[in-house]
Amino acid sequence: SSAPECTGGTWVTLDNPAAVSTYPHSIDGGRIVGSYVDASGGGHGFVYDGTTWTRLDAPAATFTNACSIDWGKIVGWYEDTSGIHGFLYDGTNWTAFNAPESLSTYAFGIDGKNIAGYYLGGTVEQGFIYDGTNWTTLNKPGSLATHVCGIDGSNMVGSYKDTVGWHGFLFDGTSWTTLDAPFERSITNPTAIDGRIIVGSYTNSSGVHGFVYDG
Repeated sequence: SSAPECTGGTWVTLDNPAAVSTYPHSIDGGRIVGSYVDASGGGHGFVYDGTTWTRLDAPAATFTNACSIDWGKIVGWYEDTSGIHGFLYDGTNWTAFNAPESLSTYAFGIDGKNIAGYYLGGTVEQGFIYDGTNWTTLNKPGSLATHVCGIDGSNMVGSYKDTVGWHGFLFDGTSWTTLDAPFERSITNPTAIDGRIIVGSYTNSSGVHGFVYDG
C-alpha cells in the first residue's frame, strides 16, 4: 500500500538565503529552528520567525544543529575540535553539556526542563533524558542502540536498532511500543510528538518519506 498524500492547505518553501541546503527541524508558535549548509560547506543553526533568519553558532563550533524549541529555549548539538556536545540556548546564553562518560552527546528534543537525545558511551548508542542536573539513561530492552528524539510530558519517541534493523518506538515512562510504518518500511524514524500525534520519516524502496501517525 502507499502512504496517503496531503494535498490541502498551503505549502511554503523555506530556503535560508545564505544556504545551499535548509533543514527545518522544529516549530513552536511562529518560530522555526533547524540547520543549514552554506556554499563553503559550513553548517549553522537557525531561527526563523516568518520574516527574519537568525544564524546560530555555538561558541567555537565548526557545525551547529538546532533541533528543537520550546518556549524560546533551543536544544541541539554542535561539533568542535574536542568532539560533539549537546547545547541549550535561551536566546542569550549557551550551555554545553555532555552525558557522563560519553564520547558524543546529541540533544534532539525539549519539553519544559527535560531534554531528550542520545549519546555514545563506549561503542553503544544510548538514549537519555536530562533535566539540567540528573541524567536518566533509556535503552529499549533487547536493543543494540536507542535514540530518543522527541518528548512531550512523559511520552518519548525515537528509534532503536535490533538484529533486523531500525524501528520506531513510543515510550510512556513505563511501556515501550514498537512503531513500524506499514508502507513497505525498512527504517522507521519518529522524531517528534505532541499529544497523541507523532511525526517522523520512514524509508522504503522508493526513498525517504515523511509521516504523521495518530496512534
